[in-house]
Amino acid sequence: ILGVGNAADATEILCMSYIVTRLDISEDEKAVMTAAVFAGMLVGGLFCGVASDRLGRKPLLVASLVTNALFGILSAVAPSNAWLIVFRVVAGIGVGGSVPSVFTMAAEFLPPQRRGFFLTVVAWHWMLGSLYTAGLAWLMFGAFGIS
Repeated sequence: ILGVGNAADATEILCMSYIVTRLDISEDEKAVMTAAVFAGMLVGGLFCGVASDRLGRKPLLVASLVTNALFGILSAVAPSNAWLIVFRVVAGIGVGGSVPSVFTMAAEFLPPQRRGFFLTVVAWHWMLGSLYTAGLAWLMFGAFGIS
């Protein structure tokens, strides 16, 4: 389950790199839209990394994943570029909040003799999310010609 959260983070981050190439906006606007998620990740990582020690990793992980999902969906229906940037920043807060919890929870619950292997498996899910995103972009923009 923690690996799926990691894959979702990869998908959330990488999707804009494919989408902005299809938008009729300036290069500066494309850069801001792409970077927005990383600004949110900084805030989410700092806040959730510290807060999870006080409030618990599981509640903050769930809240981060819900935030990521909700604002990822809102990004798809954003009424303007300004709202899209706002939604991407907040989605990034969710991504940044989940990263520390995913790996810390895995390390806390895995048996010490197999911890390195299973942490690597959790990390593999990032690549699976990346491949999923690339494949979906290829299908949507390449095979089906959606613009």
